[in-house]
Amino acid sequence: PFGFLDMSKILVVQMPDSGLSFVDLAFSFLAPFHWSLWITLVAACFFAGIVFLLLERGHNEFDMDLEQASFIQAMIHSVWLSCVMLTGAGAFCPRTIQGKVFTFFWSFLVLLLVAAYTANLASYMVVKNTPTSEIQSLDDARRLGIRLCIPDLYDEVFERLRRDHPSLRTKAVTLEWGTDYFQSIRDGVCDAVLMTIFEWEAMKSQSLYHK
Repeated sequence: PFGFLDMSKILVVQMPDSGLSFVDLAFSFLAPFHWSLWITLVAACFFAGIVFLLLERGHNEFDMDLEQASFIQAMIHSVWLSCVMLTGAGAFCPRTIQGKVFTFFWSFLVLLLVAAYTANLASYMVVKNTPTSEIQSLDDARRLGIRLCIPDLYDEVFERLRRDHPSLRTKAVTLEWGTDYFQSIRDGVCDAVLMTIFEWEAMKSQSLYHK
């Protein structure tokens, strides 16, 4: 029922925790951009709002009515419009030619920023936030000095360890075949288990080991 049985040997280790605190998770939306870029973006929003106000002042009653509001109030509203363009919740409504030209370039810049943020956020969540292990091979296991569990059926593995990795051989722990290998790692008996790909595929499909 399993088809081809792949008896190649692999190392199975327990993945480390992400180690992220609640604060790190709460502010993870800032991770796609460097802090200096966020500061530049905030400054650009202020700059765009002030420039739009100067270009449209006296010509745009829809975005800023200076007869009903002070210059400071109009500037705050203009800066707010430049900021909410990043989320699509609002936009400039230029009346002058120079205002329309400026709005075109600012909206194009916003498009590039949103696209870059979306791509970096997806990369951060899928790739950078995926835990990885330092142990990728027997050489890594020997370098890190880990304890290796090996089922007692794999006599040829012991012979190979004795020949190629004598220092690792002294740290090897023999497990009776059929033992819960993953529980041995959780209990601290060993740091990694050497098993076949067939065993790994069969065991990882069981919900018991999805912890």
